[in-house]
Amino acid sequence: MTGPIFDEGRAIHYIGDNGEVPVAVPHAFFKIMVVETQWGLQARAFIYEHRSAPRRDGQPYPIPSESDPWVKCSMAGNGRHDYDHTDNLVSIAQIEARTGLQFLPNVPGRTELVSAIHDDLWPIPEQFWSGFACGGQRAP
Repeated sequence: MTGPIFDEGRAIHYIGDNGEVPVAVPHAFFKIMVVETQWGLQARAFIYEHRSAPRRDGQPYPIPSESDPWVKCSMAGNGRHDYDHTDNLVSIAQIEARTGLQFLPNVPGRTELVSAIHDDLWPIPEQFWSGFACGGQRAP
């Protein structure tokens, strides 16, 4: 499951040229992955903040920060950028709080599933990502 996050009380920037329908730029995006294992459901949840500021013409442009630098996919291989999303791990409950949505409402053990915050990613065998990473990035 994935989608936009629009934070209440924050200004929303729009993109689009004259004559086009303007499109709102979310403050962040979320991603929730759920897998069924022999031990039951497991989940990982992520929030990716969209740091941006308006240009002089009012259009947003992205702003990296020192604590959270982003790298364009086409340039990732040049800086030996690591393909690591652990800093974006959150609980599903945190996503629910920011979006007003409720995920997995009828799942047994929902409370534990949505409140868990993990500090690791699922291991993925190299055959499933090697050679396909964005811009030559490497896995941690």
